[in-house]
Amino acid sequence: MKHYRIITPYGNTYTIDQDGCFVQYNEHVWKHPHNTWKCRGVYEIIAFGQWRFLPLQQFINMIESGHRFTFKNGKPRYTIADLDHGTARGWGNTEHHGIKSAWEVKQ
Repeated sequence: MKHYRIITPYGNTYTIDQDGCFVQYNEHVWKHPHNTWKCRGVYEIIAFGQWRFLPLQQFINMIESGHRFTFKNGKPRYTIADLDHGTARGWGNTEHHGIKSAWEVKQ
């Protein structure tokens, strides 16, 4: 199963699998499958404070194609959309919790 690593500007590291399950957060590790914490996709920050939702498969395609996840000035352009114990969320405060970079982890 493929895994993808996500780094935030604040230095937090997340790993998700191709089903969207978070399998690692910094030193915390979970086994697949689980339904307690899943990535639904990402939100793109667009003009005038608006966010546009992109589903998980599109996010994975972006990672695999080497997409840049920041604006030209280095600030995050995307943030994670997740499902945490049944609650759908979009991570706010993108300067700390946005996506700085993401790539496929070779196993």
